[in-house]
Amino acid sequence: MKNFEEILFEAQTQGKKKVISVAVAQDREVLLSVEAARKKGIIDGILVGDATKIQEIAKGLEIDLTNYKIIDKKDNVEAARQAVLEVSSGRADMLMKGLVDTGIVLKAALDREIGLRGDGIL
Repeated sequence: MKNFEEILFEAQTQGKKKVISVAVAQDREVLLSVEAARKKGIIDGILVGDATKIQEIAKGLEIDLTNYKIIDKKDNVEAARQAVLEVSSGRADMLMKGLVDTGIVLKAALDREIGLRGDGIL
């Protein structure tokens, strides 16, 4: 692959869409990015965060949230942990950081119980 169009084509022709779990999804740019990828047929989304804020932002952007699973978690730490749990449990294929400090997401991702740690060295 030599350019973005080739990468996009490959992602679109893989068959089954990947599911992305977004930690603290109540952000304009995050929702625009996820919606753009969904419209291109690359992903389905799980939006974790303050559902009221997610709905308000999506309404202003004219994003139809019926295309998404929304998990209401108002606390950023809880939202990050839930987003990670969606991946570690197999309900999502990948994690995306939203409007939350990187350290909070990393702490959840490295959690020994729910995190994404493997058996090897980090």
